[in-house]
Amino acid sequence: MRDRKFGKSSLLSRFSRRRRWISVSPAFLIGLAVSCLQPATAQDAPRSLTLEQALQTALKQHPSLQRTDAFIAASASRARQARAGMMPTVTLQGTVTDGPLGAPAFGALGNPANFGAPPLSVQGMAGDPVKKQFGGGLNITQTLLDFGRTQHLIGARRGLLHAIEQDSETQKALVLVGVQQAYLDVLRAQQLAGIQQENVRRRETTARQARVFVDAQLKAGVDLQTALANAAEANVGLIAARNEVRYAFANLNNAMGATSMTSYLLDSDPGRSGAVPGLSLAESEEAAANRALSQRSELKSARFQLQAADQSIRGVQSELLPRFDAIASLGLVNPSGVIHNSQNYAVGLAVSIPLYTGGLVENRIAEERQKRELALAQEREATEAVKLQVARAWLNVQTHEAQVGAAREQVSAANSSLELASERYRLQLSSIVELTDSEATALRAKAALANAQYDLEQARALLGWATGDTFRRYSRVRILH
Repeated sequence: MRDRKFGKSSLLSRFSRRRRWISVSPAFLIGLAVSCLQPATAQDAPRSLTLEQALQTALKQHPSLQRTDAFIAASASRARQARAGMMPTVTLQGTVTDGPLGAPAFGALGNPANFGAPPLSVQGMAGDPVKKQFGGGLNITQTLLDFGRTQHLIGARRGLLHAIEQDSETQKALVLVGVQQAYLDVLRAQQLAGIQQENVRRRETTARQARVFVDAQLKAGVDLQTALANAAEANVGLIAARNEVRYAFANLNNAMGATSMTSYLLDSDPGRSGAVPGLSLAESEEAAANRALSQRSELKSARFQLQAADQSIRGVQSELLPRFDAIASLGLVNPSGVIHNSQNYAVGLAVSIPLYTGGLVENRIAEERQKRELALAQEREATEAVKLQVARAWLNVQTHEAQVGAAREQVSAANSSLELASERYRLQLSSIVELTDSEATALRAKAALANAQYDLEQARALLGWATGDTFRRYSRVRILH
């Protein structure tokens, strides 16, 4: 009987030593992996990055903003092109012809600015239909009166330029809220990693306590197996949480305009410096919506597009009215028997009266009117979309505020249950299952609280974007050099 008992004790002792090696080995490997992820020297220590600095960096280097800047520059060039219609046109031409007298000329004289394409012959003095000649001419054409054609074209293109500028501000607002969300996601991931680290320490403490009980033959070996399995699972969760931190940093760098794995030392409370708009529900939803309608750049862009459509309609309508152009030409033609009075200058007045266009202008007017209806519908659609965004963001803030309060109560209850379960297990009044269940419940409650808190911050950031406050506050911050 003693031998049988001694044999059983030896077997438990050998099993305990083997389980001790199993428990130490994963911890060693995990420590080695974590040390590889951490900076090796002081030179590799991450630099600090506040949320405002992240916003400034994004405004400076984000590719989408560089793209919108190119669109603005192209639209500004088109507006300047329209203004060229009010300036004189100066052309220098020369010709050499050789042919028998009486042969057809190369083409009728005309003003390329009026008819849209240059004639086959040259203008002014050089366009004299002499078949054996050489000559040159300097021609100046100036529009005197076009009944608003040019002015309406300038107005339409300026309206489109302002609309594109507002579209650029819309993109800026999206970049800013994207940086805010990415910044908060990093802080969320770091806090969850800290919760997992705390869970690992507690599970390892429980495993050591279970080992003591098993070695003293006060508990069955299954307690130690359960505790070690839970500790291993906690270590896996810690590795996953730390990888989520690295991935969140990659998202933050991408939001700033350059995807990389660079890590930073972040401000743990960005709302403290006012970087995250601390919007509350003290104001009504209607007040928030009204502020959004006056601030959102999408609505300003729609209004400018509507103004451009009005100018385009008036511009096309003016094409049914007369046009007056002044033409002056200075040149020289070689003398010939045909030319008896070779003057070197000429002036003229060109009057164009459209009598019949085959329905071209009328249908262009109809097209521009339909474009205006489209712009009007887009403005209404954008207005309703902004109202919906504000309502959704306002309600989300309300919901997440309630969730934070409930999550705090759950954490308090879970911590009390965990303390009770730990004490009961220490006094051998309960099984390891009750303790591990309490640990899991506490872990879930803490993670739920962290998620609820950062969900609330995300909701506030989205409310700031929806009302236009974020863009108004940060879109014109000083760019870092």
